Amino acid sequence: MRPSPDLVFLFASRGVRLLGFGALPVVLTSYLKARGLPDAGIGLLLSLALMGDAALSLFVSSIADAFGRKRVLMLSTVLIALAGVGFALSRDAIWLMLCAIVGTISPNGNEVGPFQALEQACVSQLIPAAKRARVFGWYAMIGSLAAALGALLAGFAIETQKHAGIAEIAAQQSVFLGYALVSLILVGILSRLSGRVETPAFGSRETVKIPLDATTKRTLVQLSSLFAVDSFGSALVMQSLIALWLERKFNVGAGTLGAIFASTNFVAALSTPLAGWLAERWGLVNTMVWTHIPANIFLIAFPFAPNLEWAFGLLIARFCLSQMDVPARTALVMNVVSEQQRSLAGGMTQQGKLLGTSLGPVLSGWMTHAGFLALPFVLGGSLKIAYDVAIYLSFKRLEGKE
Repeated sequence: MRPSPDLVFLFASRGVRLLGFGALPVVLTSYLKARGLPDAGIGLLLSLALMGDAALSLFVSSIADAFGRKRVLMLSTVLIALAGVGFALSRDAIWLMLCAIVGTISPNGNEVGPFQALEQACVSQLIPAAKRARVFGWYAMIGSLAAALGALLAGFAIETQKHAGIAEIAAQQSVFLGYALVSLILVGILSRLSGRVETPAFGSRETVKIPLDATTKRTLVQLSSLFAVDSFGSALVMQSLIALWLERKFNVGAGTLGAIFASTNFVAALSTPLAGWLAERWGLVNTMVWTHIPANIFLIAFPFAPNLEWAFGLLIARFCLSQMDVPARTALVMNVVSEQQRSLAGGMTQQGKLLGTSLGPVLSGWMTHAGFLALPFVLGGSLKIAYDVAIYLSFKRLEGKE
């Protein structure tokens, strides 16, 4: 069966957006250091950026069904342009922080802002429950492949300009300007969406306030809280900080960083369609947990790698498994609410993830500044394993619920 045009446009939007998001970790921390920010200041800026994204995501998702998902997605692209242009032109740390808070910037090469929550609600509108895990597997694969390409292009662009005699900071600015151009492409793609991505009650007063029953609200609060713990663990070792660690430990340059992140995102992309297939056979929760725990064991081992080859191998091993929980997790959230609550549910769980993520960079920046280079990885991996155990104990009962 051929996918609907709306599904194609949603996948294209995901790919273009992650192309831009994937480029940022290659340049972000070194650019901020060149602008005079210390490690602790970089951590604070990244945290503030993610806090702004969390607040925006919840607000936008709460009004999207009334205002129109397509319209909100298109308006949200302005935030990408603002961040890209702002980072390229700002020289002062205060202005950089303002751009990070108000705009949409991805410190880890993954989704930020309101886009994913709304797109997942739109995809769920088009796909029956039994097929969602598999479709979200392909959706995640597109994002990982695009992020891999973005990292590779960013590293290549910087190295090429440096060899041409262009100053490194100017080369980095060109990456941010390229990121801003992503917003224009997204507007063109999102403008093609039809009314099928909206809720059936779109335009009526019913979409302004959609009450959540007590059981659903409790489930979403519990999921959001656990996602926050998982994201906090991830934020302690986000790609921007992995880049900083590799630069410090093995003197890795931008070109090599781009190749490393391209490789990790590529193997993550290849694993996500398999995750959808496994979810249909193992169940959503089993797939989430039993692929995630080994990935976090590799994460804990990473800072003890004796050389760059071992470090790269552990990163690859981790990314082979670390994203396989994403399609199942998304399907689980979409299945436990009604179709008129999916934007709000996506926003609530996304806010939990972003709030958890926003706390990590400050702590890991302080630990790095203090010389505890291995501690963020050990702490982050341990927290994520604790999250896996909690998810299994709390939500195995929801398996198969629509």
